[in-house]
Amino acid sequence: MLAYNIPGIKIGLILTREQIVGIYNGSINNWRDRTFFEHNPRIDMPNATIVPVARYESSGSTEIFTTSLSSFSDAWATIYGEFNKRTGWNSTVVKHFGQRTSGLADIVRGEPYRIGYMTPASAVEVNLPYASIMNQRHHVTVGHKKAVQAAMNERSQNMSSRLASSLIDCKGKETYPIAGYTYFIVHMTHVGDCSVATELVRYIDWFLTSPLAETEVDNNFMVPVSPEIVNRIQRSVLEQMTCNGHLLMDLVRRQKYDEEESLKTWKLPVQIVSPVTAVSILILIVYAIRQRLQYIRMLDRDDWKISFIVPKKNCRTVSNSGAEVDALPLEDWNINEVVTRPLVIAPVFEVNRKVKQTLMRLRDEIGHENIARFFGISSHNDAIYLIEQNCANLPR
Repeated sequence: MLAYNIPGIKIGLILTREQIVGIYNGSINNWRDRTFFEHNPRIDMPNATIVPVARYESSGSTEIFTTSLSSFSDAWATIYGEFNKRTGWNSTVVKHFGQRTSGLADIVRGEPYRIGYMTPASAVEVNLPYASIMNQRHHVTVGHKKAVQAAMNERSQNMSSRLASSLIDCKGKETYPIAGYTYFIVHMTHVGDCSVATELVRYIDWFLTSPLAETEVDNNFMVPVSPEIVNRIQRSVLEQMTCNGHLLMDLVRRQKYDEEESLKTWKLPVQIVSPVTAVSILILIVYAIRQRLQYIRMLDRDDWKISFIVPKKNCRTVSNSGAEVDALPLEDWNINEVVTRPLVIAPVFEVNRKVKQTLMRLRDEIGHENIARFFGISSHNDAIYLIEQNCANLPR
């Protein structure tokens, strides 16, 4: 990409092939050069000197870029040609250099009116915009997936036996003119332990065909090889690689089959256990909800309220049915004899739910041989009574 730092211009800049050559050979040296207005009529170009930036060290990016310039201009090809070192540039024009693409991006970002060639990831990392480029067919393109893959497909038949090919300055309408492959070299024949070679084949097959691998490529602002090139690599490389005379793809297919079969040994138990576990969890959830609802209903019923009458003396017995009785047998209420104690407090029958919960916990959860059990609260003749265990009647 040609990333630039022009104050006030964040998107929309269009450059022609001829303008890019002019910027790097010095024939176009001001951003207000009249050639820019033809394709950028709505952009107010500044009256400022163009500062081109290049890579400092030997670089494949420099070689791809200068090969493009040579294709764009016969004069460039004659005077400068293709090169990958900083000494190839016209030193009176290109005076600023950056180490690696990240360093080049920092140099462009550091001062206004600069422009440099870099990967999209490097430009995005430092928030630099990059130009659209008018290709050989005078069609405006950006170096995204569709445009670069179009160049791959156009040149697919021109690939060498080593699968090397140029993507520069293709003739197709949709093709982006400044692009190149990233290569790595593999041995086609292997001897000895085949495990490493098998893993290599699996890795290549993975990044050629896996949606996850393609997502990783997109996230790094690169372009995956097109389906047509994938087929070519699979036929010419993966299906031809051998180890000890055996086709590695056959070993890979066998390995994948064994892995799938081994998965079946635990898939069936998991398929059986999973529904049982799910049903058990569902039952527990339903039980917990039911218990919770019952508890809420108990609160709403005010089970801590007890109706009673005042019988003889100090000992009282009560009925949880709400009926006022005298001297009921203990088993009818399923509790011990109780005693009432008057409370000097305001009426508590209109209490909120938090207080109700406290009363229910006092009744249901507090139990100890040294503590009188709490049964509830009752009222009689506008007085409020605490109903608790009558400890005087307990056996000693």
